[in-house]
Amino acid sequence: EVHEIMQPRSADGSSISRVLDTRVVPRGNSTWHSFDIRPAVLRWKRSGKNNHGLEIRLVTKTPTLSIDNHVRLRRSIHLPEKEWALQRPLLVTYTNDGPSSSSRPTTSSPPQSRKLTRLKRQKRQTSDEDSKNKRRNRRKNKTKKRKRKKKGNKNICQRHALYVNFKDVGWDDWIVAPTGYSAYYCHGDCMAPLPHFTKASHHAMLQARVYKVDPSAVPMVCCIPTTMQAVIMLYSDEKGRTILKSYQD
Repeated sequence: EVHEIMQPRSADGSSISRVLDTRVVPRGNSTWHSFDIRPAVLRWKRSGKNNHGLEIRLVTKTPTLSIDNHVRLRRSIHLPEKEWALQRPLLVTYTNDGPSSSSRPTTSSPPQSRKLTRLKRQKRQTSDEDSKNKRRNRRKNKTKKRKRKKKGNKNICQRHALYVNFKDVGWDDWIVAPTGYSAYYCHGDCMAPLPHFTKASHHAMLQARVYKVDPSAVPMVCCIPTTMQAVIMLYSDEKGRTILKSYQD
């Protein structure tokens, strides 16, 4: 049973709570269970002072049966942080921020203030022209340098941005969170000969040597990922259960 605490415990140890949701769970069941606590969240949204927390009550059909070894509500002392992150209770909410307003309130300046502003602008006008010319020349020089650098590095192997949106690939109907992730990809030609810090395989070094002799025989080698960050996903399985899992690759 999941209860919302309406009034915290008083001096005599009594408290007031209301039932939000209940589940009948077999003792041998070892999986996640979801509870609907929307009424409590709506109350908290209206006033944060009403948030006194939740209370989970475990009731057995057999009063003499111990359930301490079958239920995990908080982290064990010896449980690693990464493993606990996949087991701890999780509150999932869906919100709608509503339409955003692009209009901003404007304020008018007094006539005297506007006059002083015009005088300051006229005073700076002459010196600003020289500064603008200098800045324009500097920008042109920087642009030329960037173009030359970009042209030379255009085909060098490097990591490129790639964001996978689960809605675009049709997976948003079963993946709750996140909405997507940065997958990235490698593209381009590696430097030849391959530097030692790339930790290239013998096959890659041989392919680079063949490419140097005959570029039409094989393509130039390209880097591949060596390490990947884990992606923690919250999704619904084929039985309608909500599951939190960490995908390492």
